[in-house]
Amino acid sequence: MRVTGIGPSLVTGRRLSWERWYQPIARVRWVSAAWHAAAWAIFGAAYVGAVLFVATGLKGSVGDVLLILAAGARLSSYIGATVGEIGFLRGSGWTARDDWSGWRTTQHPSMRVLI
Repeated sequence: MRVTGIGPSLVTGRRLSWERWYQPIARVRWVSAAWHAAAWAIFGAAYVGAVLFVATGLKGSVGDVLLILAAGARLSSYIGATVGEIGFLRGSGWTARDDWSGWRTTQHPSMRVLI
């Protein structure tokens, strides 16, 4: 590389290749992040609404409100775990439409396995 002087062109070519590969993935990640944020905003609003409904609408006791808070926290934990698993499966290239014989080729060409 030093003798022929192709170092800078190799660096530029590799960077352009990586950007061409990563651009669609970056777009999907931003869309996924927006959906994720919207879903948690809806959950948060419903959670606050449920607490307010129990506290003021049903005139619940402190114990009732604490029960709603505990149940909501647990539900949030379950939802977070489920979203994490879905994210793992999407990132690995596997979907429910696939069978176990192979993976979709969403990885970079140098990282493809079991095609």
